[in-house]
Amino acid sequence: MEERVEKNLNRFWLQVSGYDTYYRGPTYARLDTPWNAFTRDKSALINTLWSDGIVDVFDQQSGTVRRFVRLGHPVGKSAGSTSKRRRQARQNLDEAVRERTPIYGYEAEPNQTALKRGDRAIKHFWLDRVHRLLPIIGLTLESMEQSLGLDAAFQEKFNSPTPPSLNGSILFELTDPSNGIPPTYALPSEDESNPGLDEDDLLADDGDLSTSEREARLALPILVSHVLAQRDGVLVPLTYLELAELLDRRTHGGAPWARGLGRVLGLVSKCIASATAGWPFEVPFLTTIVVLSRGPNRGLPDEGIVGRWTDYDTLTRAQKRAKLSAEYDRILRFGGLWNDVLRRAGFEPIEPGLSDQKGPKHGGWAGGESKEHKALKAYVSSHPAEFGAIGRGWIPREEYALLSGDEIDVFFETPTHWIGIEVKSTVSDAMPDDYRRGIFQVVKYRAVLQAQAQVAGRVPCPKVDVMLVLQGRLPQEFRQLASMLGVQVRENVGAGMLD
Repeated sequence: MEERVEKNLNRFWLQVSGYDTYYRGPTYARLDTPWNAFTRDKSALINTLWSDGIVDVFDQQSGTVRRFVRLGHPVGKSAGSTSKRRRQARQNLDEAVRERTPIYGYEAEPNQTALKRGDRAIKHFWLDRVHRLLPIIGLTLESMEQSLGLDAAFQEKFNSPTPPSLNGSILFELTDPSNGIPPTYALPSEDESNPGLDEDDLLADDGDLSTSEREARLALPILVSHVLAQRDGVLVPLTYLELAELLDRRTHGGAPWARGLGRVLGLVSKCIASATAGWPFEVPFLTTIVVLSRGPNRGLPDEGIVGRWTDYDTLTRAQKRAKLSAEYDRILRFGGLWNDVLRRAGFEPIEPGLSDQKGPKHGGWAGGESKEHKALKAYVSSHPAEFGAIGRGWIPREEYALLSGDEIDVFFETPTHWIGIEVKSTVSDAMPDDYRRGIFQVVKYRAVLQAQAQVAGRVPCPKVDVMLVLQGRLPQEFRQLASMLGVQVRENVGAGMLD
């Protein structure tokens, strides 16, 4: 049976403790989500257990693996919201241990994207991974630490030279809760929840500027992180609802709550403008990567964009998509400069966490080249005959530079015949407009190569062929376009051979 998970933190805390993290409204959820909470009747204390914070230790005496966690690290006198929540969590633990109140913990899976940018956020709770937490204190603690080598186990787990027993936290052993299942509470129905709004009132002004400014500060690194994670020059936008979820803005019923996000994004743009004042060039329009998920303008930014693009409302949908595509190119080519923007705005730079990438490549694309694109390009380069380069004497090249300043993915050359190939991996499936872009890239590269062939002074003038090679299939909506422009498309290339 598949394990149950809960991604919505408000629903989780309502269900396991009755605590409503939206009691001040969804926009305060980040500040009001606890690290632990007593149930309504104070019959139990429910804790968040980070799955990567649990240490497994083999007990030679019993021949079993025992699991431990340390909770309640001491906090100084800092008045920040995180310190306040830590302090409250420790007070709750001390009270539960003192009053012998049952203590339980639900395992929480960390969000890996947040970890890469030095933050810690919950991806989801594992509802079936609940444990009874038994505090290990006094003489029992000393004996257990010695017999099981707990200090060494924690030091090894977290690569820390400081023995955890000296950091003031409380050691708990994870045990089977079967003898005392924690209580659960019924969730409110949608009728009882605040309905909120999804994408119907993005420019709403609820009068709480401080909340919008705080969310704008949260949104800026999220947007930059999203850009830096892209591959192959394909920028997949976020919807307003997806951004709302990343900001943990939700209705009481758990749905993403996007009301007023247009105002938040406007403040993001102001923050960028303020941070980069005096720069000799214009910073790309970052907030255009947030788009509507439904309606006639699905896939496009909301009307607030006209504040900067004043002629936007006069454009056709096709013209809007073209303008957006050009801006996405600028955003991606801005590459590592986005980290300079973050530094100027007072944020830590974001590390994309690339596997074998050393930095922006292929013209400075933010996230570099995907393994799918690399594999497809290598396949084409090593199978010239499949693409018309038959016989001997062909010179294969990758990332061949054209005199226009562009680079074509693969190029086969003899003195009398040139074959250029633009490749698109299945990464483009997430942003179908990239296939249309590929068609027009072929048109452009064909014209440039024909011009280069004419001025090369060779007799006879080299024949020029340029084609679009796809790992998958061309979307139906672009087939007529490719035919109209005379673009040859090869589909399902390398099937079964590309990892």
